Amino acid sequence: MATYEYRAKQGPGQDSVTGVLEAESRLVALDKLSQQGYFPLSVEEIIAASKKSRWTFRNPVPRKDLSLFTRQLADLLESEVPLLKALRLTERQTTNPALLQVLREILEQVKGGKSFSQALQDYPSLFSSLYVSLIYAGEVGGNLSLTLSRLADFIEQEEEFKSRLTAALAYPLLIAVIGLGSIVFLMAFAVPRLASMFTDLGQRMPWITRVLTHISSGLVDYGVWLILLLPMGWFLFRQGGPLTTLKVKISNALIRIPIWGPVIQKSVIARFARTLAILLSGGVPITESLRVVSDVLDHPALKDRILAVASEVEQGKSLSESLKKVSDFPMFICHMIAVGEEVNTLEKSLNKVAATYERETDRAMKLATSLLEPMMILVMGSVVGVIVIAMLLPIFQVSAFVK
Repeated sequence: MATYEYRAKQGPGQDSVTGVLEAESRLVALDKLSQQGYFPLSVEEIIAASKKSRWTFRNPVPRKDLSLFTRQLADLLESEVPLLKALRLTERQTTNPALLQVLREILEQVKGGKSFSQALQDYPSLFSSLYVSLIYAGEVGGNLSLTLSRLADFIEQEEEFKSRLTAALAYPLLIAVIGLGSIVFLMAFAVPRLASMFTDLGQRMPWITRVLTHISSGLVDYGVWLILLLPMGWFLFRQGGPLTTLKVKISNALIRIPIWGPVIQKSVIARFARTLAILLSGGVPITESLRVVSDVLDHPALKDRILAVASEVEQGKSLSESLKKVSDFPMFICHMIAVGEEVNTLEKSLNKVAATYERETDRAMKLATSLLEPMMILVMGSVVGVIVIAMLLPIFQVSAFVK
């Protein structure tokens, strides 16, 4: 039995309440709250200190290794190999040290009487709420091998999609790194030396050169602190907490950027549809599926909107009608989902939406990168040009003075 801290509402106009309850898993805790007439806003396990120490850092296991483990386990279970024996066999085939350690601990917990999904819950940085929810549904429905096979397909599709995005961004990132490296070199090494030389000559520098030397001095004096603070700020930003509101505002702003916004929006919609489709096909109830999707999507602004959709669906509204209120979802998606609900093929409709928006994301990414590359070259070239001109102006002044 685990202890969970929850925040829930009884209705749209009522204040949220908090409390704790004991349950065998997070899904059971959600069911208990629903039976009591509550709509859960958040349900988090209260983890003991000894349990936290096992796996609290960001996942060091590559997704391809997780996909391979999932595929191997699915194939073994499909061949009617018992779960314990299948876990032992996959453990022997695993080469990643971090994943190997986790599998050994999971094997011991399953031996001790825990279900597979309960054992996976102890490693949230490796096995997401999506993964655990599907495994739980597979155990309850008696089709764990099919669930694992679908999970492996899903992870492989996601990785393929991410690799296409990464490949499209590779050249612009290379331009950015080379450009920033050139600017930092000029500002940290070339400008201070020239400034020192002009100071020794007693020559008054042009205003643009003086501004540049002040920026250069600040970079040299505080550059180390900047290098240390940037990763720390990024870590705090990723953790959320007090910065959650800021994350929501930034995610809302990013999705409205003229060139890059459509890429983000289409990729988020594709992931929403693909994730919801696999959860529903795995037998997870739609309200719980929507809650899991809200956790999985890396878009803070959409989290509360999808939870609101889950609340309306729980009260009896259709998914398509509820999604019409979310401005981020085009009417095309709502119509596709409405058709799927009418003919009871919602999973198929969601998969079609996902495939369509993955193609749209590829097109939007190609357009964005084709515009981004010349823009970055222009910006970087302009910055370097300004630095060079600011460095050359005092030299021209000295030459004119000598003449």
